[in-house]
Amino acid sequence: MPQASPKVYLELADLLERASQYEEAHEAVERCLAVDEKSGVAKELKARILHACGEKEESFRLLHACLNQDGVPKVELAKILNTWARMLDSEGAYNEAFDKLLQSKELLRNAGGVGSMDRANQVENARLSAMVVGVNSSHVESWLSEAEEGQTRQVLLTGAPRSGTTLIERFLDSHEEVVAVDEYNALTGRIIPSAMRKGFQSTGGIDIGVVDGIDRRERKMSAKLYLKLMEAYLGGRVGDKYLLDKNPGLTGHLPAILRMMPNMKILYALRNPMDVVVSSFFSWFPGNRMSVEYFTLESTVKRVSLELEFWLKLRGVLPTALWRETRYEDTVGDVEKEVDGIFDWLGVTGRGAERERKGQVYVNSPTYREASKPIYTSSQDRWKNYEKHLHELAGNLQSRCDQLGYSI
Repeated sequence: MPQASPKVYLELADLLERASQYEEAHEAVERCLAVDEKSGVAKELKARILHACGEKEESFRLLHACLNQDGVPKVELAKILNTWARMLDSEGAYNEAFDKLLQSKELLRNAGGVGSMDRANQVENARLSAMVVGVNSSHVESWLSEAEEGQTRQVLLTGAPRSGTTLIERFLDSHEEVVAVDEYNALTGRIIPSAMRKGFQSTGGIDIGVVDGIDRRERKMSAKLYLKLMEAYLGGRVGDKYLLDKNPGLTGHLPAILRMMPNMKILYALRNPMDVVVSSFFSWFPGNRMSVEYFTLESTVKRVSLELEFWLKLRGVLPTALWRETRYEDTVGDVEKEVDGIFDWLGVTGRGAERERKGQVYVNSPTYREASKPIYTSSQDRWKNYEKHLHELAGNLQSRCDQLGYSI
């Protein structure tokens, strides 16, 4: 379309940048800026493209110009500052990076709507806590006894956000018997709300009783709909392959997921909680009832702690055959050993011909850029670069680290 909207070129540039096609991405973003020369979003994207191509001075100059431009909305300014912070972090300028990051977070907190997002988040966490606290091994044993025969082989890859799920998915997806779906919101967006609607309407709340009360018909419909949605996303049938659903942050939803699909295996990604905090705090998340927890360092620590608290409770009531932990540090240290161990646990035969993705170029995760890189160890103990900012908060994670075998 010769007269396509600049928004079309902006979206195209974003897709191309995610696929590491930087020359084409640069051309597309320039076509956007030719029409909308003041677009802060386009300039921020252009800066990321330039930085990825090694034109670092030009990328920093462009970000600086964006910050001094009149009329840029607060959220766009916050994203510009977040991008700048992550660039500085990659250059080893840690103090300056953290200063820019704090400026970004302050803009987000003052952008409006934070109060309502925070209240919605508290309601959601209370519901999840009620499910996790209430579930016990008897519930799970009962659910397993009611499992339907002949269901698709499924494994949920979850964990706290920024725990290395994208990295391990990349290698598991190399196996000819595994097909991966990257952060598609089928479970929390459609399946769980639909299955628990009746119970919520009758009780006015969500707890383990509502989860346990999901009837057989609803469970069968949920399992069928889940597979239908995933196959629609993939554009083909799963068949007898393992369906790998990579979705971090679903720990609190596990009781509801296992009630409907009790045969689903759980692969839980772990990483040093302090590294998870730093990586999560640096990530860019659009403002919503979940991302509001990452607007301050204190609330980020609290979010990570709650996620791990959920898992420590759940792994104590789940049958050991149903779950396995995978540690980011083990993957980085010896990827062949870690991946082969997971394949053995899943019971798949043979091994992937090559340790790389089978062709899924587009990655939904905010970690898409890291997913395209070779394995590197620089992200281990990254938290030590910001130790002075974390010192007073480290105690809030001490017990979680001790229980999981991490030293801080």
